[in-house]
Amino acid sequence: YANLIIKKITSLIDLFNPVQNQDLSANRLILLISIIFGGISLFALFSQLSFIKFVIFNDDGRWDSSMLFYFLPLIFLPLTTYLFWRLKKIGWILLCGYLIYSSIGTLVLIIMNWNREPLGIPSIESLFPQTPTLNLILLLFFYLGTLWVLLKEQIRLKFNINTISVVLTISIVALLS
Repeated sequence: YANLIIKKITSLIDLFNPVQNQDLSANRLILLISIIFGGISLFALFSQLSFIKFVIFNDDGRWDSSMLFYFLPLIFLPLTTYLFWRLKKIGWILLCGYLIYSSIGTLVLIIMNWNREPLGIPSIESLFPQTPTLNLILLLFFYLGTLWVLLKEQIRLKFNINTISVVLTISIVALLS
């Protein structure tokens, strides 16, 4: 039993090993992407936990339609990650949609940051700090890099995604963004 645990830990460490002798298989790439986005989902959930508790358990917390838009991303990304990990076609489509939407949103933020001029009022500048443009550029590269991996043929074959589905997914999400 101990050897099985050691073997599983070693295989998990090998998954994150930056020096690989060969290309990662489709299954390992899917597992790696699932772990990364699962971690992102958990981080988002735990960072909003105090507000979630306030809304659910406090009498002052009100439920209205805006709460749906607040909680939707907290439900959407974990669900998408789970479906992607289970090799469901809808999981691939939703994750690609999320990456395209996030890429477009990050690109808009980069352009806005690039063109933003300081207001000259220190109190407002400290209240609404500017996100460094380099951070946004790195985030854009992360989204686009992950999207590039999802569009690889070996990954698409695992999810039974054809070229028409790829073009439709990208087109619809880009138009809706």
